[in-house]
Parts: sequence; C-alpha cells; structure tokens
Amino acid sequence: FLWQQRRFGWAVGAAIWGLLIGLSRIYLGVHYPSDVVAAWMAGALWIYVTFTVLRWVQFRRWFELIDT
Repeated sequence: FLWQQRRFGWAVGAAIWGLLIGLSRIYLGVHYPSDVVAAWMAGALWIYVTFTVLRWVQFRRWFELIDT
C-alpha cells in the first residue's frame, strides 16, 4: 500500500526492516533459516493474494460503473 501511494522510502524501509528481523532471528538461534525463508515466502504470498483480490474488486466496480 505504501508503494501505491508513492511512499517509496517507507516501503523500502519496511522491506528492509522485515529482512533484518528475519536475519536477527537466525543470528539469535531462535529459528532455523528454513523457518525464516518460509515465513518470508508466506508473507510474499499473502501480499500477492491481497493485491490480486483488491485489483479484482476494483475491476468489478469499474465494470459496474460502466453498466449504469
């Protein structure tokens, strides 16, 4: 959402923050590297699904406006 609103600095900062948290979990020995990578992949999938659904809803509303 930050990227769409042209807040690139905040978006990049949030991405770096997420990467650093994952790396710190590995460094501290709290999680295995595979756990952290799996969490990053799950997060990426969640973002993809969310944006896909939002685009679908916006596309549907656009067609409803055309039909009226």
